[in-house]
Amino acid sequence: MSVEVLDYREFTVNVTGAPAMVTVTLNVQPAGYGGLFLYREDGVVLGGTSGSTTVTIVKGTRGYLVAQAAPGNQLSKITVNGTEYTSPQTPIITFDRNMSATAYFGAVAPPAPPPTPTKVNVRMEVRPSGAGTIRLYRWFVIGIPIADTTSSTIVQVDKGMQGYFNAYPASGYKLIKIAVDGKEYYGYMTPIMTFDRDVTAIAYFEAGAPPIIPTPKANVSLSVSPSNSGTITLYKSDGSVLGSTTSSTTVQVDKGTSCYLKADPASGYKFTKFTIDGREDYSNPTSSFTVDRDISATALFEQAPPTKPPEEKRPPEEEKPWWERTYYGLPLWAWIAIGVGGIAAIGAVAYAEERRREELMFILMGRR
Repeated sequence: MSVEVLDYREFTVNVTGAPAMVTVTLNVQPAGYGGLFLYREDGVVLGGTSGSTTVTIVKGTRGYLVAQAAPGNQLSKITVNGTEYTSPQTPIITFDRNMSATAYFGAVAPPAPPPTPTKVNVRMEVRPSGAGTIRLYRWFVIGIPIADTTSSTIVQVDKGMQGYFNAYPASGYKLIKIAVDGKEYYGYMTPIMTFDRDVTAIAYFEAGAPPIIPTPKANVSLSVSPSNSGTITLYKSDGSVLGSTTSSTTVQVDKGTSCYLKADPASGYKFTKFTIDGREDYSNPTSSFTVDRDISATALFEQAPPTKPPEEKRPPEEEKPWWERTYYGLPLWAWIAIGVGGIAAIGAVAYAEERRREELMFILMGRR
């Protein structure tokens, strides 16, 4: 139920003409810390105050009380004839006698200030000065040091922070160790530690290490034409793969590396040639070459003609059973059929001739 917000002023609604009346005394403690309002059951306000007032209403009226705190204050409770309510609105009450209601407020306590974290000092030093760098990192914060120095510095961190040190030599120096409060670590990074007290970390270097000269690189651009018709792969001379693609890619290779190319056609294609900086090479794989500059290499493929199904291999005639062998181009069963047919034909001819002779004899005998 929405409640209309009212100014904290005193007002009284007197109901006249009722057969019987009762009074409701409204009080706010401390005065001015908020307001207490009397509402009829249907939401009509009957009275209210920010201090103290008395409202006269018809006996038996059903209603409820609402308490509203002034800014910076909060409601503690509402008491109605000794019954306490801790919510800002009471249940429906039947006012069948004189009643007294009091709303108690208190000031809102200001939020406690956040505790000031205790700090500890972390002293970092490089020996000899300028021979390298020592850095302090917070655990889980990657790549951003809290502090670093090439000589010496002191930094304050929250007590209980977890972190670690690392150290790197300058050109012409090498790292000997990192000492943290006298404990020595012989790598470029210390373990994770908790800074619950003042700490001193010293990175020790010594001269004599040759400067680190980065190996120059060259770009080898690989491509396949047409795209996805096969694969081009760049190998080192020892067989290790440096890069591979079915379309195009670029591989960085140390200058002076001995390499070779190999092309593998996709299904339905065949290798045609390589073009290496415009030079054609039809060998696959190519002969080894030295990468001394940026190189562009393309593997060219073309569609392969459809393959014929393999011919059925038949065993030699001498390895077949006699009834499966062929003679003068015809299988044995054909020769048997021919022989049987020939014999039948000869028999038929002989039979016909015999019948002709018999008929001739009958004719001759009949004339006599």
